[in-house]
Amino acid sequence: MSRIFISHSRLDQREAVALKQWLVEKDQTLKDEIFLDVDPVTGILPGVRWREELKRASGRCEAVITLLSANWEASMECRTEFRTAENLNKVIFCARLEPDVGADLTGEWQYCDLFGGDDPVSVDIGVKEPVIFNGHGLRRLLTGIERAGVGVSSFPWPPAGQLDRAPYRGWEPFEDVDAGVFFGRDAELVLAMDALRGMRQADKTLFVVLGASGAGKSSFLRAGLVPRLQKDDRNYLVLNIVRPERKALTGASGLAQAVCATRQRLGLLDPPLGEIKDACTSGDAARLATWLIECRDVASGQLLDNTADGEPLMIVVPLDQAEELFTGDGPEAAGLLALFRDMALGAGDEDGLPLIVAATIRTDRYELMQSAPELARLQTEQFDLRAMDVTQFKNVITGPAQRSTDAGRTLRLDEQLVRRLLADASGGADTLPLLSLTMAWLYRDFGSKGRLSLRPYTERGGIGSVVQTEIDALLSVDAEERDEQLKILRSAFIPWLARINPLSNEPMRRVAQWTDLPEASRPLIGEFVAKRLLVKDERDG
Repeated sequence: MSRIFISHSRLDQREAVALKQWLVEKDQTLKDEIFLDVDPVTGILPGVRWREELKRASGRCEAVITLLSANWEASMECRTEFRTAENLNKVIFCARLEPDVGADLTGEWQYCDLFGGDDPVSVDIGVKEPVIFNGHGLRRLLTGIERAGVGVSSFPWPPAGQLDRAPYRGWEPFEDVDAGVFFGRDAELVLAMDALRGMRQADKTLFVVLGASGAGKSSFLRAGLVPRLQKDDRNYLVLNIVRPERKALTGASGLAQAVCATRQRLGLLDPPLGEIKDACTSGDAARLATWLIECRDVASGQLLDNTADGEPLMIVVPLDQAEELFTGDGPEAAGLLALFRDMALGAGDEDGLPLIVAATIRTDRYELMQSAPELARLQTEQFDLRAMDVTQFKNVITGPAQRSTDAGRTLRLDEQLVRRLLADASGGADTLPLLSLTMAWLYRDFGSKGRLSLRPYTERGGIGSVVQTEIDALLSVDAEERDEQLKILRSAFIPWLARINPLSNEPMRRVAQWTDLPEASRPLIGEFVAKRLLVKDERDG
């Protein structure tokens, strides 16, 4: 299925063919990715209508290019195609072939002029005379397509300044810089971005990613949605990620820090963090909204192609692991939810902000979010993130290695290893985390050779043994000493690092202060951190 659809009048077929030819010449990755109904390879089969194909490919299509002309405006079929794309919340580029067309469309969508100008580009399609386009308009269109790209290949790898960053992240959380190796979720990301685009018109504030533990919700937000929203900087201003932990407002990853860090990267150094914390804890939504509006205005002014489309930037607050708001451990949780409400709806005579809170939460905790009184007046868009389909596991295994190789750091995977991994990764809630940890271990211990083979994987006992083997390597072989280590670990995990959800009787992780952990457990916990079985950050001491 194609990523880009071209809608055009039959009378403008030459221009459509020429446009596809030029785009492919400039970006070879688009060769089989542009859907044109006259194309013998990627075009519509006889009897299949354009809009039906677009609906079928909704999880793959990233953008629609509409070639506007008098012929297009006179065609009811073309207008129906446009409305279909609009109803599916697709990114639409309005490319005008002549002046005085599309007046009722271009105000809503990105547009470019492919006629006139002093920079003509000739495209020879082998039939009659060449097609002449406006070069500036072509380049503007190509830039827009690149910005709209959702696929992993749309993002660089390795990230700038981190040339040694591991392409396999294991149980470490993916971050926005890992978008270039975040494989297996392209279809879900296309649909999620479509849903986010539709929220402005629907006047919805909460975008909630629901999923079971281990489904990859945090990575979906951090390496999936956030970098794609950041790239669409003509429509969105994305704040730094908020994670509630036990201080949802004033913690190291709380709302105040997210607002302050966002302002600083935009060059706004005042007010200081302490003043922002005061506004948060006092519930002063009006002051926070003023600071965010200033951020939005500065971000809009920094756009290289600053042509106002009439709509202000939508402010997005990424909220990771929202279940932490409902554990009873965080006294600032209710204040955070109230600020979201007051900023979105407006307080007193103040107008509400164009605001989206993009949150992740475990499905078994969502009822608490639904019933939170502070959120009762906010409209919600739910997005169900299910366990990754096993058909995507091959991309998860081979994709990062290919990105590493393409970047000049060769990493080959033996075919026998790939086949064995796919056979062992049979599906289920725990499969993806185990597969991720296995690939990270193989890369860490054997990636320096530039080749990963089957032998060490087999000797380790396969995917089902990777966690236990890592733990066994940390524990003593002496039975009595091992029992004592396990006792010490239990004192750290319960109640500090894990708790039982009373509603589902399922275990839930907790964030603990290092100083809260029993002193005797800290050396062993440190070894777990070194093996990346646990994660430790410097947060609030």
